[in-house]
Amino acid sequence: MNAPRRLLFILDLNGTLLHRLTKSWEVRLAHEHCDYRDADCTVNGNQIFFRPERRQFLAKLFELGEVAVWTSALPKNAVPMVLRTFGGLLDAGKLRMLSPSIEAAMKNHLATAQEVGTGPNILQFLWTQEECQVIRSTDDVKPKFKKDLEKVWKAFPAYSEETTIMIDDSADKLSAHMDNLLQLPEYVVTDPNVDFANDKVLVELTSFVQKLTAHGADVRDYIKMNPYMQRTRQQ
Repeated sequence: MNAPRRLLFILDLNGTLLHRLTKSWEVRLAHEHCDYRDADCTVNGNQIFFRPERRQFLAKLFELGEVAVWTSALPKNAVPMVLRTFGGLLDAGKLRMLSPSIEAAMKNHLATAQEVGTGPNILQFLWTQEECQVIRSTDDVKPKFKKDLEKVWKAFPAYSEETTIMIDDSADKLSAHMDNLLQLPEYVVTDPNVDFANDKVLVELTSFVQKLTAHGADVRDYIKMNPYMQRTRQQ
């Protein structure tokens, strides 16, 4: 009898699990919000606000499958954000790094790694802006980034389009792999019309991924039948 398959959950960071404030006007708007609270931490001078229930959600993902992170942030920001976001859930000494810049960033944050402690779980990989495809346009002030899952499947042949789930707030970055995407509403603490303190997205998503995992077939089939972003908008 074959062992049950293991799904691969690839997580985005900013807008998905947290909101990183990088501009002074963002800090001002956050402070003016009626639900304002102190930031959960800072990373390279930027305030970080975690999405509610992130630890419970991440712990459940590690139970259900393998977990990785792919962010469009630079390595110097990605490493401390991961260590802070995952807290004691990760064995920071066993992060599977692929690029020299990630390893260098880790060395620069050894104190952070010690602070978050040693957990039982391992990230399958941590990819950053370096692994994204850069899309430049004369009309864009900032470049846009694409995440091509074919690169993941080439680097990690044990996974495929049938077993990979990308959890991200940006559909534009995954336009070539929409059937593998669970698109979340962006988490923001600067919009006065958003009750960010009572955000329930990760609670709802936990229930959704449990059902998806139990489905047992190609993940794309379940996602096609139950598009997550459409579902959250209807609730």
